[in-house]
Amino acid sequence: MSFQVIWETAIANIGISQEWTIMLMIILGAFIFFAKDFKIGIIILMTTSAGAFIWFYQQTVSGNAMDWTLPLSIFFISLVILSLSIYAVNKSSVTGGFT
Repeated sequence: MSFQVIWETAIANIGISQEWTIMLMIILGAFIFFAKDFKIGIIILMTTSAGAFIWFYQQTVSGNAMDWTLPLSIFFISLVILSLSIYAVNKSSVTGGFT
């Protein structure tokens, strides 16, 4: 049994599309980093969703139709949340060196 057969069987049994399954695995994988720090988690989520967007878009261009709008929207959402969280940190404290 090849990995492709196992993957297609798992996707068929889950009942959601391949793109949603991959994005759910990416989001759940980012939760591990959210436990350490929120900014690290959102950076990991942003970079992995950007990588998934590139992968899905490349597959769509090469002939395999994959929905690339989901990772793109997650990328932009995480980018906005990251920029707002960095802006809030810069506004709250200005420290430098030893305190």
